[in-house]
Amino acid sequence: FLFSDKLMKILVNIFTGKIKDKYDIQKLLFYDNEIPIETVKNYTDRFEEDSKFPIDMESLAENFPIDSNIKYNNIPKLFIGSNDDILVDCTTVNETAKLFNSTNIKMIDGPGHNMMLGKYYNIAANKIIDFIFNNY
Repeated sequence: FLFSDKLMKILVNIFTGKIKDKYDIQKLLFYDNEIPIETVKNYTDRFEEDSKFPIDMESLAENFPIDSNIKYNNIPKLFIGSNDDILVDCTTVNETAKLFNSTNIKMIDGPGHNMMLGKYYNIAANKIIDFIFNNY
């Protein structure tokens, strides 16, 4: 993934827990407009166990190797993005797919960044199912 400085700062704040109790901001960043704040709070509480240890995103981005075998092999790869995702825009999804030599890109309308956790999860799930049946 290609990270802008602004996105990197947002992610660092997220992973260090600085927006933990700011459910309205979490909703804006991660979910669709229709998800209730109570559901965002519930997800946040469930994710808390996984987020006890901060992740050094800058170091991760700098040191994450892209193995040329993964990058250029002939295994089909699917890249799904949401036109309503404010963290990872369409350009980034396309650039990431290009980096992995893939043209399997599906942009969908409706869900936010956490597309599998909201009302519209079935849109992304159906794209994944279609991809699997058509490629494997």
